[in-house]
Amino acid sequence: MRFLTITLFLLTSLSVQAKATLTWYAYHQPPAFIFKGEYKGLGFANLTLQLLINALPQYQHNEVQVSVGRAMHDIKLQKNVCGFGIYPTKERKEYMVFSDDALMNRNVHVLIKTERAKRLNLAPSVNLAELFSRLN
Repeated sequence: MRFLTITLFLLTSLSVQAKATLTWYAYHQPPAFIFKGEYKGLGFANLTLQLLINALPQYQHNEVQVSVGRAMHDIKLQKNVCGFGIYPTKERKEYMVFSDDALMNRNVHVLIKTERAKRLNLAPSVNLAELFSRLN
């Protein structure tokens, strides 16, 4: 009887395979990811990521809050991590693999009079910190 019990246990444990794990990195970035305060967990990326996790039950999901720097560092090192809602840039495409677009996010825009933009010789896309320092 003991042999039969051990044999059944071994066969059962061999047939149960561990799920592959997806580790999702995110950082506090309202209104996308919100990890603090009254609206914790209610950011549009929090909610959309939860839909994605629910649609992938074949994986075990691990959500980790990290800084932007840590996320980019680990991704550059090709650690087995995922980032949801990361905007693809030319530089990032050199070390990241992007899926099809799954999230719509509005870019930040600064409205400025055409005459002033011409005086400042602005390109269609600018670094906001540089722009604001030039406007002081």
